[in-house]
Amino acid sequence: MGVIHGNRSLPKIVVLSVPKSGTNLLTQIIRGIPQMRYRNEPVDSVADLRLLSAGEIGWSHAAYSRSYHRALRRHKIKTVFISRDPRDVAVSFTYFILNKHHEHRLYPYLRQLPSFNHQLLAVIKGVNFTSIGQQKRFGIRSHPNIIAQITNRYRWRLCPYVCNITYEDLMRNKRTRSQALHRITNYLWPDIQNLGIQSMDDMVLRMADHIDPNTSYTFRSGRIGEWRQKFNRKHRQAFKQIDKQNLLIKLGYEQDHRW
Repeated sequence: MGVIHGNRSLPKIVVLSVPKSGTNLLTQIIRGIPQMRYRNEPVDSVADLRLLSAGEIGWSHAAYSRSYHRALRRHKIKTVFISRDPRDVAVSFTYFILNKHHEHRLYPYLRQLPSFNHQLLAVIKGVNFTSIGQQKRFGIRSHPNIIAQITNRYRWRLCPYVCNITYEDLMRNKRTRSQALHRITNYLWPDIQNLGIQSMDDMVLRMADHIDPNTSYTFRSGRIGEWRQKFNRKHRQAFKQIDKQNLLIKLGYEQDHRW
């Protein structure tokens, strides 16, 4: 394993994520690196990236764009991206809107639906109000389906400069979490090995010790595969209908459409 040597400036690190995919979990992990500072405001634009200082940890749900990607490279910002099964994203996002994010534009519509099944279906399919009365009542004309909202963010997985992990890696068991933390540490090691860290294994332990779900405002259950309990036949059919680009198959969550 590596040892401390040399004097380099502190790195700049950005945590990118699909919403409701473990942003706070990954941020806690990265904050286990000594001497690093957390930036509370998101770095959603190229201008924000320019303002990121050495030793700062930024975060964003930014969709993939060439300009943002080029800025990460140009400013030598180490980037760790976390994603999750889109079906679990849909479930988590529905709970988040209903329980904690009442400012979300979908909340007025979701709150008047008769059950969680109806609410989850609306998040999956999106909404399109054709009558002026509905538009005035709920304050919106339309809202995209869940696939349309998140697909472009998964493109970060294809970038060789970015360290990619999944929520499932971190939550399935101790072995997969350790593998994911070692992958992150290996990616960051050239920039952090002079920060008083004895070895890569030591850094992995520091990261693991820094995880505390109780301090996360957005944390709910932490379970993976919860969609299997929440999706009924209508949810499955609706999700398959909007997944025209076979996102689940491309991401490796399914081998075909028979789920």
